[in-house]
Amino acid sequence: MKVASLVVRARPERLTALGEALRQMPGVEVHAVQPEGRIVVTVEDVDGVYPAESIVSIHNLGGVIGVSLVYEYSDEETGSETEEAMQ
Repeated sequence: MKVASLVVRARPERLTALGEALRQMPGVEVHAVQPEGRIVVTVEDVDGVYPAESIVSIHNLGGVIGVSLVYEYSDEETGSETEEAMQ
């Protein structure tokens, strides 16, 4: 499982449309929208869509000025840890 928290900076006049577009994206949850153009979202991996792919898609939405990664979490084991556990 991978989770990322983002702050999306957007043009204020596009906030309504962006909020709806974000809510339609798989694994994306909108937590707060501020009138001056900031949107707080979390992104989770779902159905083969990785958070990195979602972040790029968010950045490419019309009206988005920038996307800042605030937090990232992954509970997947690395290959070396898995190999050690199998020995």
